[in-house]
Amino acid sequence: ATAFSLPFDGTTSGNPAFSITNTAGSVAIRGLATDNSGGINYGGYFEAYRTQGRGVAGVTNGIQGWGVLGEAQGTNGIGVRAIALGANGTGIYSEGNAWAGYFMGNLYTSGNVGIGTPTPSEEIEIYKDDNSFNALLFTNPNTGTSAGSGIKFATGSGLQASIYFNNTSYLFNPKGFRIDSYDSDIGIDAGQNNLNLQYGDNGRVAIGMAIFNGHLSKLDVHSSYRYSGHFTSDSVSNLSHAVHGEYTGGTVDAKGVYGKSVPSDYYGYGGYFEGGYMGVRGEVFPSGGNVYFGVSGTVNGGSGTNYAVWGYANGSGTNYAGYFDGNVTVTGIFDNPSDKKLKKNILPFSNALSKVNQINVHSFEFRTDGEAGKINLPDGSQIGFIAQEIEQIFPHLVSEQVHTRDRNQGSEDVNKDIEQFTYKGVNYIGMIPVLTQAIKEQQEIITNQQSQIDELRKMVLEMKDN
Repeated sequence: ATAFSLPFDGTTSGNPAFSITNTAGSVAIRGLATDNSGGINYGGYFEAYRTQGRGVAGVTNGIQGWGVLGEAQGTNGIGVRAIALGANGTGIYSEGNAWAGYFMGNLYTSGNVGIGTPTPSEEIEIYKDDNSFNALLFTNPNTGTSAGSGIKFATGSGLQASIYFNNTSYLFNPKGFRIDSYDSDIGIDAGQNNLNLQYGDNGRVAIGMAIFNGHLSKLDVHSSYRYSGHFTSDSVSNLSHAVHGEYTGGTVDAKGVYGKSVPSDYYGYGGYFEGGYMGVRGEVFPSGGNVYFGVSGTVNGGSGTNYAVWGYANGSGTNYAGYFDGNVTVTGIFDNPSDKKLKKNILPFSNALSKVNQINVHSFEFRTDGEAGKINLPDGSQIGFIAQEIEQIFPHLVSEQVHTRDRNQGSEDVNKDIEQFTYKGVNYIGMIPVLTQAIKEQQEIITNQQSQIDELRKMVLEMKDN
């Protein structure tokens, strides 16, 4: 039922059925319904049946005026309720240079909401066709643990929430971005950009794969491309490193970094490192009196050829496949290549004994001052040759060696300070064939002398008999 009905059949646009003006107060029309019997009360009820009709049109020219003001004081009251039944009808239509609509309290709609578009296809659709401002901005000026979130998803058993972005015409042509949440997991799926991140209940993260409980890791990354992860750093410091792995647990032989590549037997590099100065560097800074290894190489098993450590150096300068600044011990066999198929210009070696007789053998101690003090030379009394003396007799057994050291080695966050100096070295193993030939020549002399002695002895015996 209605208190009164005012029919109007005017056809001119803009002509009202009635008009009320209040020039002294703040309210021109006020409707009040006080029925408390439990039904639905309307302070005012308006309908428009035209194709583009508006149930209520409110206009304000004041600085802080309201075109339409709805107030609900009941427990479940609604300040303004708008229903559009026409094909292009509008329940509430508002325009304003500042606030087109201002709501103090909750806002409920059973249909779609469009911002920037009159035809939203989703429950909330935002359309923006310029770059003058953000399409969506969340701001929270609060700080601390009690500060709210910009976006909050209610999750739990049977609940599911998601954010999905899809734009294939943007300048950088992203293929999409989606965040899904289900049972306390967070998933990110970028479609053709191949980013898929899941966050599990136990704090584990997986990128490009599902959470796999068989992995004992907090982060799992899977990729079908060349790299599963690519890390870069532009920090200008000698302490900078693109990847840092550190074990901080108990007293066990744990690994700071572990690499494994075993696609099948005979294939795979557990670690591959390339450096402009040093490819691999292993350091240990002991504080006790135990056994320590800077670098260790091991190959176990198989029936082929195993190399625990293999070094190769080639270039136009001085090359060392291995250079050890200190003692070297070989518990197995030390071999040099000696196969005939590896050699050419093979000639007999003679007059070794006369040359060996020119060699002086010395006892000595290595110096510990000057350049000699920069090499880790053995202590105590030594027996050997002087390279300059050997060079006069066997020049091919003496070579120029280069010792390189970093004055700042072991110091952090300082540039390397390379120092090089040369010294002469003797191929002691190369002396073995010389000494062998000298012994043979000496033995030949001894044999000849023994023959002469035997012949003289025979002659003496014959003279005694006569």
